Amino acid sequence: MKNVTWEPVSLEAEQALLGAILMNNDAYVRVSDVVTAADFYENIHQKIYGIAAEHIDAGKKISPVTIRAFLEDAPIGEITVGAYIARLAASATTIVNAVDYARVVREMADRRRLADIARILYPTADTDAAQHASEAIEALDAVVSASASAGLPAVSMGIAMTRAVDGIAKAYQNESRLVGLATGLKDLDRKMGGWCAGDLIVIAGRPGMGKSAILSTILRNVARRGHPAMVASLEMSAEQLAERMISDTMFDFSCTNVPYSNLRTGTFHENMFQYVRDAASMNEALPIKIEEQPGLTMAQIATRARRMKRNGGLDLLAIDHLDLVKPSGRYQGNKVYELGEITASCKALAKELKIPVVLLCQLSRQVESREDKRPILSDLRSSGSIEQDADAVIFLYRAAYYLQNAEPPTGTPEHLKWFEDSEAAHNKLVAIVAKQRMGPTGPVELFCDIACNAVRDMGVGQ
Repeated sequence: MKNVTWEPVSLEAEQALLGAILMNNDAYVRVSDVVTAADFYENIHQKIYGIAAEHIDAGKKISPVTIRAFLEDAPIGEITVGAYIARLAASATTIVNAVDYARVVREMADRRRLADIARILYPTADTDAAQHASEAIEALDAVVSASASAGLPAVSMGIAMTRAVDGIAKAYQNESRLVGLATGLKDLDRKMGGWCAGDLIVIAGRPGMGKSAILSTILRNVARRGHPAMVASLEMSAEQLAERMISDTMFDFSCTNVPYSNLRTGTFHENMFQYVRDAASMNEALPIKIEEQPGLTMAQIATRARRMKRNGGLDLLAIDHLDLVKPSGRYQGNKVYELGEITASCKALAKELKIPVVLLCQLSRQVESREDKRPILSDLRSSGSIEQDADAVIFLYRAAYYLQNAEPPTGTPEHLKWFEDSEAAHNKLVAIVAKQRMGPTGPVELFCDIACNAVRDMGVGQ
């Protein structure tokens, strides 16, 4: 018996949907978030839907009569385009079923896209397996992402107000007054109200300011409260991140402050090794997943995040850091557009998964050329896209980092002033909330032992 390959197409659904739109333009309004012209299989159907969409979006009416003026009356099989459109309109049903037809059209289109991806994976003599797999992952991710957002209905003011009041009531009933995920740093949480689902939070600073320290501390704090977290650690290996967390955890023990660099080199007293084991034991069951593969694209990060969300839950995603996320290649080396694509994808993923996404970011060197080295929004690389897409931007600043390299000659008045400034800046990290869509901006002072990777509320770590 001859094998017949099934083609994922439903011409009946395409025809019924187009007929409904031609007879009642309100049908298009109901389905425009579900299907696009590219989802139709037949070329003539793509043209009809595209013309209808263009006119209805512009506030114009479209009908079987008016649409013929925009199409060449060429033959379609045994009939002309004009006759075919008339047939579509004659067989049209009510708009009640339009959304159902649209979903069938979209489902068939997605299945055809999956078939195309499968053909990409078919090996040939010159196949680069890794490259083909990467392209397939990105293509699959695009299908999943588009399907997740398709058909999201508009919200009336009544529903929006009900949701807002419910959220305000929950915040009022919550003694901590936090509307989002608690970072465990109380002063920062008071300033920001926690990190909210759907938000993109950018943490930026020059090297040595404590970006990795505050991230690992917050990851531990979040996970200890039972919230699953994932970090795409594109710079550090899982082992290096674990060493920093061990040092951070040991900081809370009595008289056991061991810099993470000493853990790596083994330069600590043998009596401390039991504390190392205890700290590791406290962290090993935390619901944190570390993705340490270098050079991940945002599509690959998103795929892993969706998988974790489905399988065991995901309440926080962190990416360390922006400049190490591999571009898709769409913009062929244009750094501004590449960074914009990444930050936009981060924001879209936060909304899709309904979780906060934390993105670490390096600041440009222009900070170093100023006398006042506290960062400002214009210091962000490609600041237009990062600042635009972020719901919150937190700059990290440690005056001690700059003071330690600027000691004046001993015995001079400048040295006395330097010494006083160094004492005041010792173990102090300033988290500057430079942007926050839904809250105040301003600095938050934190305790930071940078050697031990420990960030605490001011006063707690002293």
